[in-house]
Amino acid sequence: MKVGILCSSYAWGGLEINVLNLAKWLTERGHQITIFCDDTSTIAQKSKEVGVATLHYTYKGKHLNFRAARRLAKLLDKAQIPTLMIGHYTQFYIGMLSRHFSRQRLKTVYLQQMQMKHRKKDLYHRYFYKRIDGWIVPLELLKKQLLANVSITADKVHVIPLTIEVDRFLEAKQYRAEARKMFDLPPNAFVAGIIGRIDKEKGQEYLIRAVDLLQKEDIPMYGLCVGAETVGGEKGHLRYLEKLSIDRGLVDLIHFRSFVDDAPKAFAALDVFVMGSVSEPFGMVTIEAMATGLPVIGTDAGGTTELLDFGKAGILIPPQDEGAMAEALKKIYQDKTLREELAQVGQNRVKETFSHTTQCRLLEELLENL
Repeated sequence: MKVGILCSSYAWGGLEINVLNLAKWLTERGHQITIFCDDTSTIAQKSKEVGVATLHYTYKGKHLNFRAARRLAKLLDKAQIPTLMIGHYTQFYIGMLSRHFSRQRLKTVYLQQMQMKHRKKDLYHRYFYKRIDGWIVPLELLKKQLLANVSITADKVHVIPLTIEVDRFLEAKQYRAEARKMFDLPPNAFVAGIIGRIDKEKGQEYLIRAVDLLQKEDIPMYGLCVGAETVGGEKGHLRYLEKLSIDRGLVDLIHFRSFVDDAPKAFAALDVFVMGSVSEPFGMVTIEAMATGLPVIGTDAGGTTELLDFGKAGILIPPQDEGAMAEALKKIYQDKTLREELAQVGQNRVKETFSHTTQCRLLEELLENL
């Protein structure tokens, strides 16, 4: 199977990482996968490191750039790639336009990772959406949202979860002592953590406030926030969080650490994982935490509700509610049996549903039947 993946993005975040992982896994399964990207981009450099083929492609603009679409079609035709997967919504229209210039019967598939909250049923959007061959969403929630807002038939929309290499996380807990040293945390402390970008939408503030509430009840709880501040986001949010912890007298309890490449080690340092986002479309860190065997507390919003199986695989709380977060943390801290049950249920769920072999198999079936 020969597939091109269009991801001409200069960013390096969850979306680009997911695209590269999928390309890597499919390549390892014997398929000929090529990522169309700028040679100077991070995804191009990372692709070379893991043995994924790339073709240099870049353009300016978002919508009707006919010259850029013609260039893309020529590249696809020359490489005899009959299927194009669009990995970034900003390149959706260029990818779809390339169909008109290709000498092949080019099949197009869009890999959606973000929410589709806005209604797009006007003539312009209908033209593009009705011509796509397949549209992949990672959750049933996002499928319902998509069908409500976009003119596309349900038979073209396929639920294929985003996934991880589960085995990387299953044994992470054995590195607990090493991870505690790496993050300079007390070896026997009870640590709740958020792993991800430092951003107002990610909810680190509410973890700090929840730890403060628990401290007043003499419940010893540490907070760990691992991640870099969002580039181009609200400037100074990390400083705001640091000041908040100082003002609340939590300097010794709240720890901020930079992004680390070795994700399993970050989860190994925790006793409980918190997904505190206002509304997360999917949340790869949630399934990584579950795979590690951590109990998870997540906001009852966006895709987190479905990831936690509507409360069966974790504790759901309202977003932006430090009181509810504190109560959930208190319950996890005091009830060892609950901790172990949630950890086991969550880990089993990831093994069954969010393994990369499942994603690859479902995608192969979809592409073969287009």
